[in-house]
Amino acid sequence: MAKLTIREGGKSTVYEILDEVVSIGRREGMSVRVSDPHVGSEHCQIRQVPGVGYKLIDLESRNGTKVNGKFVNQHVLANGDEIELGEVKITFAGGAPQPAAARPAAAAPPVARAAPAAAWLFLAMTQQRLGATQETKRALEQFAAAAPNPEDDDERFPRWFLTAFEGKLQSEAKQRLETASSASAN
Repeated sequence: MAKLTIREGGKSTVYEILDEVVSIGRREGMSVRVSDPHVGSEHCQIRQVPGVGYKLIDLESRNGTKVNGKFVNQHVLANGDEIELGEVKITFAGGAPQPAAARPAAAAPPVARAAPAAAWLFLAMTQQRLGATQETKRALEQFAAAAPNPEDDDERFPRWFLTAFEGKLQSEAKQRLETASSASAN
């Protein structure tokens, strides 16, 4: 397991590298957030590269990134490498990256049940484009109630929803076209 020891302002913090990309900078939301004004808001990244190891990539920062005293744009990190970002010193200690299957899965943030909201959004779009009927609205309510929970699989719900309504919408659109064609023929 690779680790970063971050030294800034007399404090030392250890950060375990668990993700494929570690972002370092001053901006909120960075994996490693520092406060040195000489460090860019999105200063650099450390990426796990299969078959290579860990690669440090400077994100075109204004003050640059040094490894072992030399400015670098990219650098494959070795155990004991010293990274300098302004006054911040980071020591890389690590071995080979863990294979994706061996890494613990990150806990997903809780997601509210989105099926009814997504269903009604789809209905609103459909009404504007195709003039959905009351029958479609009722079917939509039934489908939304039976929809898979997005908490279980975020990817499955949109596919399920589109597949479930594709036939219904095509049938209604075809009916409208036939009605319009027969009206214009008369």
